[in-house]
Amino acid sequence: MKKRQIIIDAIFFQAIWFVCVIGNDPFFAILITIANFLLHLVWLERPFQQLRPWFLFIGCGTLLGFLHDSLMIQLGLFDFPEQTQVPIWLSCLWLNYWITWHWSLNWMSLKPKLCSLIAGMGGTYAYGMGYYLDRVEFPFSTLLTLSVLCFSWSTITYGMLRLKPKMDTPNLKTAANA
Repeated sequence: MKKRQIIIDAIFFQAIWFVCVIGNDPFFAILITIANFLLHLVWLERPFQQLRPWFLFIGCGTLLGFLHDSLMIQLGLFDFPEQTQVPIWLSCLWLNYWITWHWSLNWMSLKPKLCSLIAGMGGTYAYGMGYYLDRVEFPFSTLLTLSVLCFSWSTITYGMLRLKPKMDTPNLKTAANA
């Protein structure tokens, strides 16, 4: 992947976060997710070799994220105003998160332990900002909820990054050398 694409991907993910969280609109969340997905589909250098592992990686990650948030809701650790389940915009964020890991953050995949710590802090910060913007509520103490989120984000990211090479993702080494 070219450096320009990496920069575009990183900036686009931040824009997606703002559209999803601040906009809180399922239609725009789905629309921007489709646009991001198609953009990355075009970026595949060897689509017939990369498509299956790419779908597998982002699909597993998105499913894990959805299950994570569903569990957190069921445990009462966080709640979304006027919603009883995981909001569509949050599921779109999980999909876009794993697309971003597969591309612009791929270089970090070579150090899964360090990446999991960074992801734990980043995920905690993202949920904290969602709390600050009144998009998510923490029925228990903020410190407890953010601590659980930090641990769970670190664990999910570490597990996914350990599985990534086993999913036969051919651009893991090439992106790190770009």
